[in-house]
Amino acid sequence: MPSSLVSQVAILTQALASVNDAFPGSPYAGPTNQAYYGSQVGARFALGNDDPIITRQSALFGGMFQYVQFFATQTATPTVGNIAFWQADTTYVVTSDEPSGVSDIAGIIVSATAKGNYGLIQIDGKVAINFRATITKATPAIGDLVLAAALGAGVDNAKADVLADATSLTSVQMRHVLGIAVVAPVSGAAKAVRLGAGVGQRMNF
Repeated sequence: MPSSLVSQVAILTQALASVNDAFPGSPYAGPTNQAYYGSQVGARFALGNDDPIITRQSALFGGMFQYVQFFATQTATPTVGNIAFWQADTTYVVTSDEPSGVSDIAGIIVSATAKGNYGLIQIDGKVAINFRATITKATPAIGDLVLAAALGAGVDNAKADVLADATSLTSVQMRHVLGIAVVAPVSGAAKAVRLGAGVGQRMNF
């Protein structure tokens, strides 16, 4: 991929929320079964809230996106709004399987992409994130700090959480920080969060 921080993806075959490429930038293999746009894997691109690509899709907000491959043999099914973790950051492969420690966060899944295929995660800006079945804080509110729930496999795998206000974060929990709630989080629902340093510090350059 280009070495610059932000670059334009060569081609998107579908609307952002529907990108599900069998090959980089294409549903079809190139000559001799090679990818037409292999160099765009890992590319990052920014879109504003007023960009037509965003305004045509009510579930998405402006921000920075990254084109990645979803790990072919992951156990969990990639789900829009769930957290994506690095499986192999050097080749831009992410997984929905929550790793031990949950410190290697790649971003938030924004495209409905099958295992092994290529799609999009969001790494900066406002994005809807799925919260665990029962949020830890009794009454979550706008402005709350949002973290990865770090609960592993099952219904809460790759979901977010909000801790009680009086909680003193450990060094491990600090590595789970995703951002700040833009609207009040709701248990078992997807709600908007503005991504912060928790994800930004993990962007793979």
